[in-house]
Amino acid sequence: MDSGSKNGKQEFIPALDTIKTMLKVARILSLVLAIVLVLWGFISGIIALWVAIHYPAVLVGPIVYFIFGVIDYVIYTEIREINALVDSKRYAEAKEKTLIWAVIGLILGGVLPGIFLLIAYIKYDEVIRATASSSSLQPQTSAI
Repeated sequence: MDSGSKNGKQEFIPALDTIKTMLKVARILSLVLAIVLVLWGFISGIIALWVAIHYPAVLVGPIVYFIFGVIDYVIYTEIREINALVDSKRYAEAKEKTLIWAVIGLILGGVLPGIFLLIAYIKYDEVIRATASSSSLQPQTSAI
């Protein structure tokens, strides 16, 4: 929840809390969607196998559900890595990675995780500005 120090105290940046919250929500939604889609793909696949004797195209739906479920799981794991970048205060790298997975989330992983990741992406600029201004306010020390 901190971003830097100012006169020995930790500085609070509200946008950082927003980023962490949006990442948590997107992560939970991605996991739920992954579980639901993989289960639905599996269950509908079993049912489709009975029908596939006469209509083989019916197997496409379960395969698509399963693939989208796997993509949601990958988004879930990538959000964990984004959280690690935020915790280590590497905000620029986290911002880039968030945009990539927000676009993938919007297109392939369900709209909601992508929207929450986009909200987090928008908030990174505030955090980067705040950490840059707090680091420029700190006194410069030189080693002799």
